[in-house]
Amino acid sequence: MRKILAIDDNFDNLIVYRAILKRYYPTCTIITCQSGSEGIETAIQEQPDTILLDIIMPGMDGFEICAKLKEEAKTKHIPIILITAMRGDKKSRIKGLEIGADAFLSKPIEEEELIAQLNVMLRIKDAEDKLREENKELSADIKNKMTELEESKRKMETLLDNLPGFVYSCANDRDWQMKYISEGCKEITGYTSLEFTEQKKINFNQIILPEYRDLLWDKWQETLGRKGVLEEEYPIRNKDGEIHWVWESGRGVFDGDQLISLEGFITDITKQKNAENSRKTSEAKFKKIFEEAPLGIALVNSLDGKFLQINSKYCKIAGYPKEQLSHSDWQSLTHPDDIQKQLDNMAMLNSGEISDFTVEKRLLQSDGSHVWITLTVAKVDVQAEGKPCHLAMIEDITQRKKLTGELIIAKEEAEKSDRIKSAFLASMSHELRTPLNAVIGFSELINKDSKIENILNFTTIINKSGNNLLALIEDLFDISLIETGDVRIENGPFLIQTMLDEVQFIIKSEQAILKKEEITVNINTDLGDINSILISDQNRIKQVLLNLLKNALKFTHSGTVEFGCSEFIQDQIPMLKFHVTDSGIGIPLDKQELIFEVFRQVDESQTRIYGGTGLGLTICKRLINLLGGEIWVESEEEKGASFYFTIPLNKEEVIPNHTTVLQQELGLKGKTILIAEDDATSYWYLVEILEKEGVTCIQAKNGKEAVNYCKTNKDIDLLLMDINMPVMNGYEATKQIKNMTPNLPIIAQTAYAMSGDREKILLTGCDLYLSKPIGKQQLLEAIIMCLDEKNKLTAIQ
Repeated sequence: MRKILAIDDNFDNLIVYRAILKRYYPTCTIITCQSGSEGIETAIQEQPDTILLDIIMPGMDGFEICAKLKEEAKTKHIPIILITAMRGDKKSRIKGLEIGADAFLSKPIEEEELIAQLNVMLRIKDAEDKLREENKELSADIKNKMTELEESKRKMETLLDNLPGFVYSCANDRDWQMKYISEGCKEITGYTSLEFTEQKKINFNQIILPEYRDLLWDKWQETLGRKGVLEEEYPIRNKDGEIHWVWESGRGVFDGDQLISLEGFITDITKQKNAENSRKTSEAKFKKIFEEAPLGIALVNSLDGKFLQINSKYCKIAGYPKEQLSHSDWQSLTHPDDIQKQLDNMAMLNSGEISDFTVEKRLLQSDGSHVWITLTVAKVDVQAEGKPCHLAMIEDITQRKKLTGELIIAKEEAEKSDRIKSAFLASMSHELRTPLNAVIGFSELINKDSKIENILNFTTIINKSGNNLLALIEDLFDISLIETGDVRIENGPFLIQTMLDEVQFIIKSEQAILKKEEITVNINTDLGDINSILISDQNRIKQVLLNLLKNALKFTHSGTVEFGCSEFIQDQIPMLKFHVTDSGIGIPLDKQELIFEVFRQVDESQTRIYGGTGLGLTICKRLINLLGGEIWVESEEEKGASFYFTIPLNKEEVIPNHTTVLQQELGLKGKTILIAEDDATSYWYLVEILEKEGVTCIQAKNGKEAVNYCKTNKDIDLLLMDINMPVMNGYEATKQIKNMTPNLPIIAQTAYAMSGDREKILLTGCDLYLSKPIGKQQLLEAIIMCLDEKNKLTAIQ
């Protein structure tokens, strides 16, 4: 029975179509739809013989509906008549025909023309159906003929019945130009038969991977030479760029000895190839995992306990070669006291009560010893050598049992560490509170009724306690920066002898403070040249030397302290060895390692005589390591101690002018210094030092005032700039002042002293950087150094 589908959003038009069609085709089924989506779905389901399609519709217009129907495999063969409201609309007709429309009608529709067009369309549909049926019959004929071929044709027929593929006929040329190729080629290659044949958009050689083209050509020529059958696997790249493996069976078609063409069958074997590769990969992985697993693994016969497969780790733990274990069973390797426990578990496993079990047992080795193992046995649904088996995994836990004892020791060490930290906190509390007690206590005792002698004594004590507190804080800062990796080593050239002289000068002052002037402090050096210049971090080397020397003074009550350095060669590298030797109380041998650990001291009792935090030597060791050297101690109790440390000897030949500030006259009288400082106490401390040297001091309480003073007062010789101030901070003030008076020396003074602060401050234009608290000598040396540089620049200009 005929079916005609009419698609129009206008319901009245559909009524008209139905009336006309029923008059001429009374037995025909008339189907109507009022939207494109409904029409497409109905066309796919009902398979009408012809479709009447209005162009002007909301949503999806007739052109778009037509295009979709022609793209759809199930409807592309159905004739479509497009209906337009504009008679003589040439542009719409051309567009309709381009997208696949078979005919065109204009509104108002004339009944005779509609029926005539429908009759033509129905005849076309009949012819199309007949052609399709004939194509089916032709395909069946081709299949039947293929069965007449020799063994290769039989294989091809089997594959055609079971696998997607295609047949072909082509010329014997390098391009494999196809004369015929069945439609199945699109499924595998992505190209239609027309693209291979009539359109000649692609030849088969182009889709074969380049490295296989010559190989396939040679195989074909060899096959043709013996008039045999070619069977070959090779990869192709489809239209989407994907690689597929194909299997080809083909032969040459001859007329006598004359080759006419090649023909054969090609099918996609990608899944089989991938499955084969996956299987091989899986087997290889399993073998690798089985053999290289960190656990001992074996497949054991579930009936008699004999080993069927064993990996190397199992043999290593058991202590037997694989050949010997292959003829053994698990019972013969188990310690007699552990056999029953495993037998009970194996019985439950075999009966199905449990699916696996884990036990600890002893495994007997060939030398009579045993190892402790954890054994896990699981029921698995596999066979080895055709026998049911269990999977057994063993892990050597002999070391673990040994580690149990070591864990107890580690726990004791952790408790010891806690005691050390507690001792440190107690020591730190003592070391902090002692100087604070002096500072706060003696500060409260000073009043207007105090005698001048008492005030002088009190201030001396306060100053000494403050310095002790500062040293403690600096040690804490140093160890914190070292632990976090924020300490920077700043290498530069300096005279070794000059540095040693400066250290001696400082330590002489320390002697006076400690009231140990009776102890002789000597320098003893063995340098090839007294003017030797070392390239390293002078300040860090000084810090280590002074720390060691202060310790030497602290622990020496009489006699001598000697320090110096000498050159030597270590592993063909020039090195410098420093030493600090004293005649003090010495260090017991069992304490000589721990004194370099954080918070550790020789005497850690609450009744210890000597103070300190136990950080000094730790800082020394970490700094020397950063400098590329090492530090150690040689000592006997009550016979003094000698500390040594080494650093690489990087020399420089130039002898710098090394006159120190300590050797110069101050010459500050008549100078004017602007002090930018918002803290009154800090300001008056600086004024007290400078006015005694004849300096005129001016105060700016913030950065903005400092900038204004510099604009109006050209007689300022130097500026002391605090960084953290209200209104305008020292960074911004320095930048503005340096823009106005670039030659004016500016010394930054700040309570910031962390890594990176110095670099940030100097980048703003400051000439020097002092971190609070600032000592008198330190302040005066910095001022003189900056004024000397200013004088040199003035002389040049």
